[in-house]
Amino acid sequence: VENNIKGARSLFLALGIKAVLIDSVNNDFAAPLSLGITYFLPLQREVPIKLNIYLAYAPGSLSFSDLDRYLEKRIELNVELFDHVFIYGGYKEIDLTYNDQATLNLSNSAYAGIKFDF
Repeated sequence: VENNIKGARSLFLALGIKAVLIDSVNNDFAAPLSLGITYFLPLQREVPIKLNIYLAYAPGSLSFSDLDRYLEKRIELNVELFDHVFIYGGYKEIDLTYNDQATLNLSNSAYAGIKFDF
């Protein structure tokens, strides 16, 4: 669910839940709650540019099998090239905790791509 914040026309807030299958052999699965913030940068350009900040967290009650916690953090910059066509790039980090052991860093990397929004 996404909606703009009252009084801030260029700021949007999104809340949701998603399903993440980490290991299909051991059935490690999480259903993290997610929070996203989108800010349209106030640049004097015809091309819209937006900054996305995203956090997804699943505590033990939403993590299954041997998984105790799932934490995902992303920051992303989007540029709309044409109507509904974006290029984007960002940084993401995904951490997993198994059975109260040390945290395992599943992903810690930059990414980029093209997105078609319908």
